[in-house]
Amino acid sequence: MTIPSQGGMPIGFGGGARVFGTHAGTGPSDHLLLVLAALAIFSLFYGIFVLRPRTKGGKQGPPVVTSSPMSSLPIVGTIIEFGTSPVKMVQRCYEDYGPVFTVPVS
Repeated sequence: MTIPSQGGMPIGFGGGARVFGTHAGTGPSDHLLLVLAALAIFSLFYGIFVLRPRTKGGKQGPPVVTSSPMSSLPIVGTIIEFGTSPVKMVQRCYEDYGPVFTVPVS
């Protein structure tokens, strides 16, 4: 059910009295859109700058674990191996690669 207002539009869709703000077009949905846009931008920057894979070091960086006896798939195999027995995986990688190694998970 819609309540008729000035201009023939229901309240909350551009017609009727403004409760949230004094300017035309500023309602609770406008503030919500601004918050959601800011959250989306923050999430994008977080994903780009924090969750990105680290590529520093190049040839001088620690060795990367690329294989697993659990599966032949590069990343999936290490995830499955770590999920079943993390201690055994770390011990195997320590024996194969030494005390410092990198396990890509993304």
